[in-house]
Amino acid sequence: MTIDRTTVYARVEAANIPGSFVVVFHHADTGLALTTAEALLLEGLPQGMSLRTHPGLPGRAAWTTSLGILAIGPALRRAGFAAARDELANPVVVMPKGNPTGIGLGIVDLTPPGAPFMSGMMPPEGYRTIEPRAGELVFGLHGEEKNGKITVFVKFCRPEDRGHLRDVRSDAIAKCTFFGELHGALAAAKRWDDRFVSALDIAATRRLIERTGATFDPDVFFCHPPETLEFGVSTPDDPDRDGPPGIFVIPIDRNAAHYDRIGEEHLVDVPPYFAQYRSENSWDLTPGALREDVIADMIARGYVHNAVLDRDA
Repeated sequence: MTIDRTTVYARVEAANIPGSFVVVFHHADTGLALTTAEALLLEGLPQGMSLRTHPGLPGRAAWTTSLGILAIGPALRRAGFAAARDELANPVVVMPKGNPTGIGLGIVDLTPPGAPFMSGMMPPEGYRTIEPRAGELVFGLHGEEKNGKITVFVKFCRPEDRGHLRDVRSDAIAKCTFFGELHGALAAAKRWDDRFVSALDIAATRRLIERTGATFDPDVFFCHPPETLEFGVSTPDDPDRDGPPGIFVIPIDRNAAHYDRIGEEHLVDVPPYFAQYRSENSWDLTPGALREDVIADMIARGYVHNAVLDRDA
């Protein structure tokens, strides 16, 4: 039995190992990385890919490769694999290796190898360096209450980006001409590179930004409420674990924003027993944290415990 390559997609992830990145295959229906057992059922991979355990997810599989990061995307697509979940429905057409397109006599496409084929492999569209105009952007507002004080956060996005998930970095916005009208009211958030903190309340912040020509959009994503997330906590007798106990958090809705790459910025509040951020959706627990206490506290915060996810923590 083999795994149907149309039911998985690949992602290139940074890794603290020689080569600096690994290729990880995810199930299209759940977004979860393949286990090491499932990885053995994946056939037809490009040459030069070596199977190993995932550097951040015990029991999950990853591949190192002798191919450069610009070459891995085209190589996977030539082998029939998608390099992003969206590509499963809209496959990318890739020219055969070493067969440049020719027009007329000796005219060839000199585009660097791999450049047209890197969707899902490189930073998203929100990181474009072309200065956006205020009228080309939508923005969202999010208020967080702590110690009786409400902090107002602002995000800017391009309206054509599906779900408004590809946020434009705050340092890029700060260089835009229109930001001069907002200087003094908005400051880059220290914890996140895609949002600002406003010195004004929500209503005044919205009025100020709308004067620049940007459009308010209530659907701009900030974070997941606890009740929309489920979690698992590693068990002490897990044979696949060789590190500290961990916790795994993922949206219940498999089509939710940032489904397979939840980080601290996507949580309403980060519980105190979340220690080192390991990788997508996973954290180490603080030393001495009791599993039963962590589960009870997470449930009290509104999260849903799913025992099936204990193996992913």
